[in-house]
Amino acid sequence: MKILAVDYEKPELEVLLDAITEVAPEAEIHAFQSGEKALEYARTDMCEVAFLEIRLREMTGLEVALNLKKIWPYVNIIFTSGYDEYVMEAMKVRASGYILKPVTAEQVKDELENLRVPLAPAKSRNHAQTFGNFELFVDGNAVDFDSTRSKELLAFLVDRRGAMVTNGEIAATIWESNTNIASTQAQVRKARANLIYTLNNCGAVDILRISRYEIGVNPKKMSCDYWQLLDHDERVLNSFRGEYMSGYSWAEPTLGSLMSEFM
Repeated sequence: MKILAVDYEKPELEVLLDAITEVAPEAEIHAFQSGEKALEYARTDMCEVAFLEIRLREMTGLEVALNLKKIWPYVNIIFTSGYDEYVMEAMKVRASGYILKPVTAEQVKDELENLRVPLAPAKSRNHAQTFGNFELFVDGNAVDFDSTRSKELLAFLVDRRGAMVTNGEIAATIWESNTNIASTQAQVRKARANLIYTLNNCGAVDILRISRYEIGVNPKKMSCDYWQLLDHDERVLNSFRGEYMSGYSWAEPTLGSLMSEFM
């Protein structure tokens, strides 16, 4: 379990860390005194639970929560505060819980045992995020793609949910081009090669199924919020907010289908 702990007051943060460590000694905890630093971490590393002080300095805990949910839609937000006046605002961002200070191990234990979004007993080391912007995470770290086209190609394959896709389909969908144009065929081959190279470098090339003229993803080698939603997985049912593969026009039919069924 990966946990963020955020409080601008160092003594308060240390109390929170001690309580979390006592309750969940196996958890990977990352502590920050700044909401911006916490968000910077979350953009490249997976986050399942976040304990946020409501009254931070440069931005409020509520603002941090909203931005954090854009990065990880199914993160469990647990607010901490010395005041109860923010409870209603906390509920508006679908918080998992609210702890009144001083934080105790008993309070932390109660919140972790009653999370809004249940944690998976075991996660695939490769996870595709499709709600909002598309990202691939390997061992909790966002993959850095050298080519935007190779990243879009992987997004398209994830959208196809394991179906094998021909080079012609890729050209017609991503490049919106005649599949017989030599320059387009060359770009498709280059995007495929870049994708294979990138995934091989991060130890995740096994998520692909490859033949000379077709390519697809192997759903057994990765997890994906979109696929989990279709399976009515409780971890993501409350996480879809009407955003899917933002920036990719070919994803609009899938978005429409998800909106119709889940909104």
